[in-house]
Amino acid sequence: MDSLSREMDFQAAQTWYEEHFGGAPSFIPIFGQSEQDTTKVNGSVSLTPPLNGRIVQSFAMDMKGILIVPKEDSQSSPEVKSVETGRVLEVKKLQDSTFSVLIQHTGRRTALYSGLAASALKVNDWVQGGDVVGTLPAESGGEQPALYFMLKEGDRTVDPADVISF
Repeated sequence: MDSLSREMDFQAAQTWYEEHFGGAPSFIPIFGQSEQDTTKVNGSVSLTPPLNGRIVQSFAMDMKGILIVPKEDSQSSPEVKSVETGRVLEVKKLQDSTFSVLIQHTGRRTALYSGLAASALKVNDWVQGGDVVGTLPAESGGEQPALYFMLKEGDRTVDPADVISF
């Protein structure tokens, strides 16, 4: 009881650290070291939009993802880009002959890029934010191609428009 209520002599501990290690440890701030500025690493992650375009189907439609069409002045086969650094978990050919790519991004964030005409990625490939995930099909018969994009934080699906500036 006495040990828990009595003041500890931190000056003796500081002197011992200085004699044996040349200075007090930085993880014990009570030794009276001068305050050092800290830098927050990866403090505000900015996600890159997967496609230069506009949202034509909002998250509220199915509470899973959004549908994005490229801008009219974009190239014939618009490129879809990774929203941030990550590892490819799955590349799948769908029934309509398009592809979907699932990427594990930082933390527990995953993104699904679907409706792609082609993708050169393979499972376990690494991508950086802004790297090409694949291309959308060229416009045919007046029908504009669209990217279905889904973003999850762990098991919870989130509205991509809430975290990415489109």
